Amino acid sequence: DKVQRIVSGFAATPDAGFAVNRMLRVDRTRKYLGDVPLLSPLASGWIRPFLSLSAPHVASGLPPCSGLSLRRSVADAIFPLPRRLTAYADTLIQVLAPLITPIVAVETPLSEYRVHGSNIAAVHEFDESRLRNLAVYEREIWYAWRRFLASPFSGLPLSFPLPRKMPTSPMSYAHSRFRLRSTSRADRQEISSEYLRTWPRSFRLYWRASFLMPDWLFRRSFAFMYGQTRAKILLGKVLRFYRKGFRLCEE
Repeated sequence: DKVQRIVSGFAATPDAGFAVNRMLRVDRTRKYLGDVPLLSPLASGWIRPFLSLSAPHVASGLPPCSGLSLRRSVADAIFPLPRRLTAYADTLIQVLAPLITPIVAVETPLSEYRVHGSNIAAVHEFDESRLRNLAVYEREIWYAWRRFLASPFSGLPLSFPLPRKMPTSPMSYAHSRFRLRSTSRADRQEISSEYLRTWPRSFRLYWRASFLMPDWLFRRSFAFMYGQTRAKILLGKVLRFYRKGFRLCEE
């Protein structure tokens, strides 16, 4: 009944053109691993005022892929996607849709995110090759985001100062840390503050602390924050258990 629930959500919130639904993270055999999002509530409402226009951002509480639904008018403002964005394309939708329209959240899990070992980011460990690809996709998203800001769909005045150069992004920084393990701290690039501005506090603290971490700790902590480690799976199960208990108490 996913389509019915999404349509009902749009009907109940006529000003919203972007619907998000909770997902279940599962393994190859569809065994439950945790909810998506894991640590935050689903994003909802008009959140554009809280997003920086200095760098593309994925707001907290947005699911990936089949957790996203768009009204046709919003899809027309985003598609077609860049040809070189051969993966990670749902991230561009997560970046652009909240700039266009309010969000309606459907808390019922209506889809599954399967972790099978060949996902773009939901992996146990990252390596240099995978992060190189993520940095390339992130660059494509930045250019598409900038083109959107220059388009009539953005609603920005013609005099709006568009950023001319892409600042150092999280994935390009992570790629440099995985690639140049012997680089001294003084030679490392720092992530632009424009990327940090609208992130949840936990992510801001992590990235600021990452500059001081030795490489081995950065690699392990990065996998926990952005990948699918055993510790993260366990945390997801614990949080789901407590959420269920909390909802039962409310009822």
